[in-house]
Amino acid sequence: MNAVVISRDRELYRLCREILGDGTKQKWSVSRIEANERLGPADLYLWDIEDSQQQLPDTSQQSGATHLFLINRN
Repeated sequence: MNAVVISRDRELYRLCREILGDGTKQKWSVSRIEANERLGPADLYLWDIEDSQQQLPDTSQQSGATHLFLINRN
């Protein structure tokens, strides 16, 4: 399974790798990109939304994938 963390936060990326590596029975390949980079194919996209006013990205081009949005409420 492939997961992509869309974030500038390297600590969040480390945490996602740890959770997916130890917390599931499936083998995950986890990569990180920034929001301005082109999305590659993945089974799971983890979006780090830093600003609660930020517009959510259009995810219609990644059919069959799961998108999880992590939004800072502060």
